[in-house]
Amino acid sequence: MKRALSAFVFLLLATGRQAFADPAAPRPPDATYSYVLTYDGTAIGTSTIAIDGTKPGAVIVKESANFSMPTLTATATMRYNPATLHETQYSADLTLPSGVQHTDVTVKTGTVSVVAVPGGNSDIPADPSAPLELIGDNLAGTAMLLPAILHATGAQTFTVAMLDGGQALVAKVLADMSPTRPSSVPATDVSLSLQCAGMNEIFWYDPSTYVVHDVAIPAQEAEFRLTSTTALGVASRN
Repeated sequence: MKRALSAFVFLLLATGRQAFADPAAPRPPDATYSYVLTYDGTAIGTSTIAIDGTKPGAVIVKESANFSMPTLTATATMRYNPATLHETQYSADLTLPSGVQHTDVTVKTGTVSVVAVPGGNSDIPADPSAPLELIGDNLAGTAMLLPAILHATGAQTFTVAMLDGGQALVAKVLADMSPTRPSSVPATDVSLSLQCAGMNEIFWYDPSTYVVHDVAIPAQEAEFRLTSTTALGVASRN
């Protein structure tokens, strides 16, 4: 069975507190975003991602996901610095046929520190060639902030700290790519192509709002597609 999706969820290493508040980095608007995951053209899961920046000094992203291949449910909560989009906290609970696993991630200098119960502790250091370190947990959550994160940091390469297996993988932005636009993607969207572990990921997003409409991994025949957005009590199709 092919792996459903190496969806990225990303943890940015903090660089210290600012003496004065900086302007907020551009990011998707506060809203609830619903995505469907397809594998070889068949829907195998859904993910609901809520972005809330109303609390002072934090952007909170909460995800609730359900998948049939593999069978699991998951919730995850991420907190970001609104000025830098550096993540300050991460936690997740996965319910598998074998039981429940709780994971907390903290940041050390140049290292992602993981505590999983059951599973134990591990540190995943950033690759020296890609000091910006992000975390991947095979969910959609912070993958949907990736275009905004790369815009805020200017990074062209970064380390992905994979919680499943404790590996550090180097990802890079691919220039001069011209992927085929999916029919569901608005004509005004732009693409972002990445390569990690020998596979390409293609993001389609609105360059004015950084809302991601589609993420595809062709080699895995997998795709996340935005199906609806709910903001300020009003639902709208994207």
